Amino acid sequence: MKLPSSTAYSSSSYMHPSRSGTLLTEGETPAPALVQLIHGLLKGMVTSEGFPCLGSKAAFNRLNYRMGVYPSMNPASVAASIHSHLGNFLVDPTLDHSELRSFIAVFLEPTLPTEEQFDSTLWDL
Repeated sequence: MKLPSSTAYSSSSYMHPSRSGTLLTEGETPAPALVQLIHGLLKGMVTSEGFPCLGSKAAFNRLNYRMGVYPSMNPASVAASIHSHLGNFLVDPTLDHSELRSFIAVFLEPTLPTEEQFDSTLWDL
């Protein structure tokens, strides 16, 4: 199976799930194939029977989550987008603010081999 390339994805996006399971951009168009693939894998993991976080399960089952997708973990290029997307998430009128909700940040690059490297890079943002 040939995976979609992350190099073609150069901008940050704030996205939401549709009732059909497709992830949509703010303009209501389907997210790129790579982002759909990531979303599907994440959704499968979170909604699986063995996943321990009931809050995440509830947010996914109620479509009460948003996903920010970023081309890299480079602080200079994504910090403003993350800030903006978190601000949107806090006031998003389509979310049920009385229920559990989640904001998920997805970084397409770099691929980091260990959790420690990911944590270190994330906290440098």
